[in-house]
Amino acid sequence: SSFNFFCSMSASAFDRPRQGGAVIHTVLLKLSPTSTAAQISSLTRALEAMQGSIPGVLSVSAGSIFIPGSSDDRTAGYNYALSVELASPDSLDAYAVHPVHVAVKKDHIGPLLDTGATGAKVLAVDWDRGGVEETVSYGWAALIAAAASGAAAALLLLRRGR
Repeated sequence: SSFNFFCSMSASAFDRPRQGGAVIHTVLLKLSPTSTAAQISSLTRALEAMQGSIPGVLSVSAGSIFIPGSSDDRTAGYNYALSVELASPDSLDAYAVHPVHVAVKKDHIGPLLDTGATGAKVLAVDWDRGGVEETVSYGWAALIAAAASGAAAALLLLRRGR
């Protein structure tokens, strides 16, 4: 299974210091069930506009999470995902405090979060793209993201590396 594959990965991949190559920033959100299609579309446009507005942002991909034809909830309640590829760890640091990013969080993400959801409403992970690709043979890494309650885990598989 994917979980067994993830657990069998070399532990040394997780012990590496930050490298100088591209960094992937992935965010899972629990948006309110009362969020409208127009609000979610506005959120997506604001996130995608960060590319070209924030130095070091190489690509942005965002959208609602769905599992066609599945009755199990592999998402642990997260219903929206964002993936940002940044040029370097320094770019990630600059991105975190950039006024455009701060405004998107305040004006678009914050108001849509599900205040009634259990566990973390926002889950963010960052990794060195090069370090993970050396360990995982099929491109982008499989990530296990534990919800704040510790009771649920979500497996997020990202598309194959470019």
